[in-house]
Amino acid sequence: MGTHSIRKSVGRALAVISWLSCFATAPLFAADIRLPANAGETADADQIAKLVGELGANTFIVRQHAQRALVEIGLPAKAALETAVHDPDGEVRQRARQALAAIADVDFHARLGAFLADPDPDHDYGLAGWQRYRSLSGEGPAARRLFADMQRAERELLEAVANAPAQAGALLDARCQQVENGTAGDPFKQSHLSLATMSALLFASGNPEVPVSAHAGGSLFSFGSQAALAQAMHSRPPSPVRPLVAAWVGRSFEVDSLTSYRNQLLAMQYNLKEAVAPALKLIQPPGGRPEWEHFAILAIAKLGGQEHVAALEPLLNDERTIDASDRGGQKSDAEIRDVALAAMLHLTGQKLSDYGFQHAKANPTLLWNATSLGFNDPAAREEALKKWRAWAEKHLK
Repeated sequence: MGTHSIRKSVGRALAVISWLSCFATAPLFAADIRLPANAGETADADQIAKLVGELGANTFIVRQHAQRALVEIGLPAKAALETAVHDPDGEVRQRARQALAAIADVDFHARLGAFLADPDPDHDYGLAGWQRYRSLSGEGPAARRLFADMQRAERELLEAVANAPAQAGALLDARCQQVENGTAGDPFKQSHLSLATMSALLFASGNPEVPVSAHAGGSLFSFGSQAALAQAMHSRPPSPVRPLVAAWVGRSFEVDSLTSYRNQLLAMQYNLKEAVAPALKLIQPPGGRPEWEHFAILAIAKLGGQEHVAALEPLLNDERTIDASDRGGQKSDAEIRDVALAAMLHLTGQKLSDYGFQHAKANPTLLWNATSLGFNDPAAREEALKKWRAWAEKHLK
């Protein structure tokens, strides 16, 4: 990045000093990256020390000048300012924090510009998460642009995930809450969230070391209805967003976690086979709530292959009821074993109608509405199971 661009970044940083003053604290540098020199790097330690001392001067104009000068000096003033944030003088502490935040902003934009200008994927310029991101979404131009947008939108979260993933869950949850609060009561904003923000939150959540609260899981699930995400997920060639969503739905959660089943729905919405592995875990005995577990079965049916039939076989003995409805004057109970049988028929290329499923209702996302997969009487179910076992004995052994 050239001197002119860096000076422009300095100008942006100086412009935000006034609003930074409303904060008691500000983040320090994400990394100490040495970029091409600017004029500030000629400042010596004595000059920096003098300016830091002037942050507590009696005259406002002197304090303001010192703060601006330290921001213009940039990274060489970092160490002295980090010491100054512990100064007994509250004015010095506050201005040191503000200067550090502004310098960090300049440093960040300089590193981001250098990253975008450098096609070498091995140079991350200290941008948090690049190595993991490139392993998921690649390192082509579109992937690099999205990563840069994510950095601009959610730098603090990405740095937290990279530096301390086990502690990043609280920040993730807070950001989800802030996103919700920022769109509350505004239908347009609710349906037009930033793709960069959604991508960053999904990327953070896809890291198996990051704890994800039930609240955050619900927020991430709601992204599935966002126009920007849907457009990216259906784009051709595939968007670099797609692997980020795949990594998220590929995570496993507890069988009694609603997030587990919401992820199965999200995976079926966008045909993400990465959700099959978690789904297979969710159907293991003793299983979850039947009204939730059937989503895992449907996900295996839609996203899996014939090799997963064996994993579904034990469910043919599971009599837990999903739904009891009156259809056409007859009671039709949908049970876990009914959904499992329908899934196995689909995976083996057979027709449900050949096995007595009279009420099966197709669903473009789920294959069928699970509650429509019941039988009118137990005898019809037993006949269907008997027919399946005979077919399996002949074709799957």
